Amino acid sequence: MFHVSTEEGAVRFKNELRRFYYVTPTSYLELITTFKTILKEKREEVMGLKNRYENGYSCLISTEANVSKMQKELEDLQPKLIEASKETAIKEKIVEGEAVEAEKIKVVVAADEAVAAKAAAEANAIKEDCEKQLAEAMPILKAAEKALECITANDVTNAKKMLKPPEDQRMVLAAVCVLFGHKPEAKMNQETQKKEFDYWPVAIKMMNSGTFLKDLQQYDKESIEEDRIKKLQEYVKNPKFNLEHLATISSIAMNLASWVMAMDKFYNVNLIVKPKKAALAEANATYAEIDGKLKIKQAELKVVQDKVDGLIADLKATRDFKAKLESDVADCQAKLERAQKLISGLGGEKARWKEQSIILAEVYKNLTGDVLVASGMIAYLGAFTSVFRDQLGSLWV
Repeated sequence: MFHVSTEEGAVRFKNELRRFYYVTPTSYLELITTFKTILKEKREEVMGLKNRYENGYSCLISTEANVSKMQKELEDLQPKLIEASKETAIKEKIVEGEAVEAEKIKVVVAADEAVAAKAAAEANAIKEDCEKQLAEAMPILKAAEKALECITANDVTNAKKMLKPPEDQRMVLAAVCVLFGHKPEAKMNQETQKKEFDYWPVAIKMMNSGTFLKDLQQYDKESIEEDRIKKLQEYVKNPKFNLEHLATISSIAMNLASWVMAMDKFYNVNLIVKPKKAALAEANATYAEIDGKLKIKQAELKVVQDKVDGLIADLKATRDFKAKLESDVADCQAKLERAQKLISGLGGEKARWKEQSIILAEVYKNLTGDVLVASGMIAYLGAFTSVFRDQLGSLWV
C-alpha cells in the first residue's frame, strides 16, 4: 500500500511540479530494514521508561507500607532499650560494690602472701645453711659407705677366727664396739692382779650376729650419744688410727676405721646442724601454719573473684544487648527518616508515575503501527515536498 500510493504520488508530483521521483524496490527493502531497526530501539526505550515508572511507583508503595511497620518496630524497641539501660545501671552498681569487697580481700591476701614469702625465705635460708654444713661431712660419709661395701663376709669370718689378732685391729673393733654402745668384758690379770677391760670378746660376738655388715650400713648416725663420742676419742686420736697404717694391717681394719672416723666427723658436724634442723623444723611449721591460713584466704578470694568475674561477664552481656538495641533503634530511625523524606519528596509523583506507566504500556502496544508509518515516511517520502508528505502520511496513518 505504501509502495503503490507512493508511485501514484510520484505521478502527481511529476504532473504538478514537473519533478521526477522514482519508486524502486530498494525503497521497499529500506522500509523493511528501517522498520526492524527502529521497532527494536523504540521497544527497548519505551519498556525501559515504563519499567522505571513502575519500579518508582512500587518503591513508593512499598516505602509507605514500611513506614508504619518501622514506626511500630521503633515503638517496640524503645521500652526494651529503656529497660536494658536500667538493668545495666543496676548491674554496674552491683559489680562496683562486689569489686570493692574483692579489692579489700586482695589487700589482706597480698599482705599474708608477703608474710608467707618471708617465712618461706627464712626456712629456705636455714635449709641451705644445714645442707652447706652437711656437705662437709658428705665426702667422708660416702667414703665410709664405699669402705663398708669393700668388707666381705669372708673378711668378717677371717677376722673373728683370729686367736691373736693384731693389736691395731683390736683397737679398730673396740672403737666400733664403743659406737654401738657395747660394754667391754672385765677380766683379772694374774700378773698384776688388776681388772682389765677387753672389747675383743664383745667384738667376736658382734661379728657373729649375722647382721654385722647390715648393722654398720644402717647405723643411726643421727642419734649418736655424746658419751660414746667422748670415749671414742682415745681411739681415733691414737697415731696408729689412720688409714695408711691400718691398710698394712688388714683391709677390714682400714675399712672399719674409715667408717668410725666418718661417724666421729658426722657427729661433730651434726652438733652444729642439729639446732639448725630444729630451727628449720620450727620455721617450716611456722610457714605451714601461715601458708594454711593463706590458702584459706586465697580460696575465699577466689570465690569472691569468681563471683565478680561472673557479674562482669553478665554485665558485659547486658551492655552488648543494650548496644545492639541502641544500634537497632538508630538503624530503624535512620531508615524511617529516609523513608519519610522519600515519601515527602516524591509523594506527589506517585499518581503521575502510575499514569505514565499506563500511557507507556499503550504506547508500547501501538509501537508496531507507529514505527511502520514512520519507517514508510523515512523510506519513501524524503524527496517529496511537505504538502505531498502530509497528504501521503495522512493516508497511511
